[in-house]
Amino acid sequence: MKRYQWLFAAAALLLAGCSNGEKNAAAERQGVAADNAGNSIVLLKSSTPAEVNCVLAGGTMATSRQLNGASVGTCQLANGKRCDEQALLNGTCPAG
Repeated sequence: MKRYQWLFAAAALLLAGCSNGEKNAAAERQGVAADNAGNSIVLLKSSTPAEVNCVLAGGTMATSRQLNGASVGTCQLANGKRCDEQALLNGTCPAG
């Protein structure tokens, strides 16, 4: 009977250990930033500075294809304007 109790205890510890690691891994992958209105926005740590700048300016990231087939990251702003992500980062495309 003690063997089953040990097996049950080991299984419970294994499940508890796995669930804690999952939450910690998800928390480490995410960072939090605040936009101009003070709302918190969840950003991945792997985001580029241009993506973070786009989200903080109130836009959403998109990918556009050029005529030569190249993909370019663009920022779709709330006012309908689209900016190249690097132009927004450099300040040559104003957010407002």
